[in-house]
Amino acid sequence: MVFKCLCLIRHTNVAPMQWHCSKSFSLPKKHPAEVKVAYDCQRTVHSLDPVGKAYYKGLLNNASIPPPLMFEYAYLKGRRRESAIKQQLITSWRLRSNKISHDTTSYDMTNAFASMLFEVIDNVMQFIVEPGDWLLMRQRYHQASTCVPTHEGDCYYQIGSGALPGDKIGADFFRLVFQRAIREWVSKDKCKMLCLACPITEEVVNVGKSAYADDLCSKHVYNNTPTPCEIQDKQTKWDEVLDECIVSMGLKQNKQKNRCDSCGVWQGGHQHCQGG
Repeated sequence: MVFKCLCLIRHTNVAPMQWHCSKSFSLPKKHPAEVKVAYDCQRTVHSLDPVGKAYYKGLLNNASIPPPLMFEYAYLKGRRRESAIKQQLITSWRLRSNKISHDTTSYDMTNAFASMLFEVIDNVMQFIVEPGDWLLMRQRYHQASTCVPTHEGDCYYQIGSGALPGDKIGADFFRLVFQRAIREWVSKDKCKMLCLACPITEEVVNVGKSAYADDLCSKHVYNNTPTPCEIQDKQTKWDEVLDECIVSMGLKQNKQKNRCDSCGVWQGGHQHCQGG
């Protein structure tokens, strides 16, 4: 039966609609005793047909996926969150040891996985997947829908952007799309002080930049000890630069979660670190 289903999918280039529909339900983020407001701190989880998830993971495994950037982490084998944190901590320590004023800014995206425009995903994926798999892969997100339980029964709605919630390859979709924005964002930083040549690939890498899923981290150095106004002006400028790189993809920053930590070195070698 499964073999006949797979043959029919290949013959018609159409996958079952049930594969593209996720069932949503909520799980508490906190212990019930810690919740002060009803329905507060709920995490929405989506379940999908396991056969469909495995089938589309197989299609993506056959694709010609470009290699990750040198400072890109998350959803990649051997590249864990701890590695991104270690990179930033070591770079900060080296800068402080050499008495170089700098700041570190963390950026967060708002509903990143669900906000990617379909046409942007199309422009990336059609050059990656095998030509014979493209129509099937495109259906995965263009025909995506979600079932939400309500007191009146199940409610179905069509998803108009982003990856299918709960999909195993949704993270791969986002990484491949977001990679273009990261590359453009890094290219706009003309400071060469934090750029090093990789001893293995000889590729020039900006060690002040790191990306973990939809979270970005960036370091900037100053020739002289900056004033708070100078730091603020520089952050405003780089906020605008990042917005220019991501707005065409349907993404935007969650500026309430952005954070800047500065470390200034005054005359005589005295250091002062401040976060905000």
